[in-house]
Amino acid sequence: MDSCFKVENAKVCMVEPLDCLLSCVSCILRAQQNSKCHRPRDAYWKCFGFAPSQDNEVGRSSSRDLFMKGLSNIQKYLRKCLTEDQRGQTQEAGSASSSLEIVQCHNVFMPGIVEVFVDFAASKLAEAADEPKEKLEKEILELVDAHSGFERKTSKSREKVARRRGDSRGATDRQTNEPKENSNASLLKLHEKRGEFMNSSLYELVVMCARQCHADKYDKGSQRPSQSKLNQSSSLLSFVLKACLEMFRSLTAKSSGLAIGNLRRTLYEDVKNLAQPIVKLIWWLTLDSEQKNGGFKKNTTQGKRTVENKKDQLYLALTCFKELFKLSVSEDRSSDIIDLLISSAPSNIEDMMEADQLHDNDTTVTENPEKRGAHVFLNILKMLYARALSQSLSRESEAVSELIFGISRKLHPDQRHLVGHWAAGLCRKNTVQSPTTAQEMVKLAVHLMTTPDDMILVHEMTTELKKLIASGDEESVDSSEAFLIVNCKTKNSLVAVFLHMVDSSLIELEWGLGKLKAMLTLGYGSSNVDEDQPADERTQRMFLEEALYSRSTSVVHVLSSFTHMSLKGRLKKYHKTPILLHSSIQSDFTFAYSDSQAEQFLKLTAKFYKLLARISKSQIAPKGYKQFIPGLKFQKMAEVTCRMLTAPLYNFVFTLQEVCGTL
Repeated sequence: MDSCFKVENAKVCMVEPLDCLLSCVSCILRAQQNSKCHRPRDAYWKCFGFAPSQDNEVGRSSSRDLFMKGLSNIQKYLRKCLTEDQRGQTQEAGSASSSLEIVQCHNVFMPGIVEVFVDFAASKLAEAADEPKEKLEKEILELVDAHSGFERKTSKSREKVARRRGDSRGATDRQTNEPKENSNASLLKLHEKRGEFMNSSLYELVVMCARQCHADKYDKGSQRPSQSKLNQSSSLLSFVLKACLEMFRSLTAKSSGLAIGNLRRTLYEDVKNLAQPIVKLIWWLTLDSEQKNGGFKKNTTQGKRTVENKKDQLYLALTCFKELFKLSVSEDRSSDIIDLLISSAPSNIEDMMEADQLHDNDTTVTENPEKRGAHVFLNILKMLYARALSQSLSRESEAVSELIFGISRKLHPDQRHLVGHWAAGLCRKNTVQSPTTAQEMVKLAVHLMTTPDDMILVHEMTTELKKLIASGDEESVDSSEAFLIVNCKTKNSLVAVFLHMVDSSLIELEWGLGKLKAMLTLGYGSSNVDEDQPADERTQRMFLEEALYSRSTSVVHVLSSFTHMSLKGRLKKYHKTPILLHSSIQSDFTFAYSDSQAEQFLKLTAKFYKLLARISKSQIAPKGYKQFIPGLKFQKMAEVTCRMLTAPLYNFVFTLQEVCGTL
């Protein structure tokens, strides 16, 4: 093993990528073993360049036999290493920086070698009898446990190397002209390119893992299993979930580049076979009998590390399901995964949803079986999301929120709007400390709501946010009473989200303005636009005009809230403020900013005033055409903008100048 690496000029160089080589050889052997073609086995090796002419000579072993013998010898050596823990001793004995890097490289490549033999052992499970099957499962558990150990050693080795380098972290390697800590980056990239598990092997591993979890659950009800057995089961679960996630992501990348056809359908069938045992694992992790209200409970046998492992496993399981759903959507087969999750749900799922106040009382949905399935699926996701939030599981809640958003986008706008209202209710009732989770909750609520309720919600939340980030310290509070999600720990992240939503609204306004201008131009040649235009075109124009002015007014309300906040950032230079005088709008900002919330706000405000200028210009008839007085809706929008935004904006800029000392 040590001959695979060497040290030259304090740099670790790779002589032989043994893990990649073994992975390739194992894939070839497996492909030959599973082939249904009736050909001599040695014939397959010729296409790979592994069958020299001497293979056919009398008395010589075939290439396949030689490779199998080589793999067998490596497997024996691997068992010896795991038994004697020789690498652990070497790691402790290593003193030089180069020795530590060799140990790190060794620990990086060993998991790949272990995976090859896990794949081989798993391939024999399907046809093995009971006694050999028990031995194979024991071997797999030991190998997976060792795999987990090597991953931990890799992390520790990197920390040791970093500590030894100390002040030399910024030093560069003479040959690569890169930082020394990146000198073995190519090894890591090559390590990531090794082969994946065969689909049949991964299926057997997932089934074995589901069976182990069920057995552990049974043992907990009768007698407590040993700690080593619990550790092995936990390592297997993490190992399987990571392998499945890697496979799903790989298949997503492969199918995205293929036209719909036999190959894509074959890839999807491979995924579908894994879906059922994976969904069972998801249910087991989310509704474990040891978990109280969906959370993780610490006791004498379940320390901090075990709790973190369970959280990581739950996140991996949910991410696996998210990737499964993506694949099914790309094939227009999302109903397959939805039906699978519902059919695999525990028998008391209806009682659990009713306890979480998610029981389905919508008769219009229950009458349609297809909509009923999607609605039940959505309610299950809502339940999982609420439980993840109650236990402050940030990554897990974000994964579920993506699923909720994905399925909600397929619903009718009215149904999607109801999901948005549900998410808005969570924003009101749930205290969230994680800035990222708070952002995802707000996005879920706003993006699923229809207009104008989406910007009304944003305005309500920015009004509460204004109380926390008030210009005067005496007005500020620690948390909002109307929206518990708005608090001191989430306020800055929410400001960023709301500014982004204003930007999205301005893009919508720009698109709507172009459409309105085109419609107005069509009627300028007539003596009376409203009388001579067809009724349907006149209705469309009036509807678009009303929506445009209504959306602009909503943006004004949101931007107005920001003028009363003490936003982060420094204004370096200032020349001129925007002026709005009814239909005459001028927006001339010449600021030099630092990258800050104040910068974003002022840039968005300038962009909004430019749009208002274009709206005003669209009200002016071209030369030679009849001029009409702007309607009351436009006049009201201009009045609201002057009163709620322009006047407070002067005070905001003045205060910012005063703080920055630019007056």
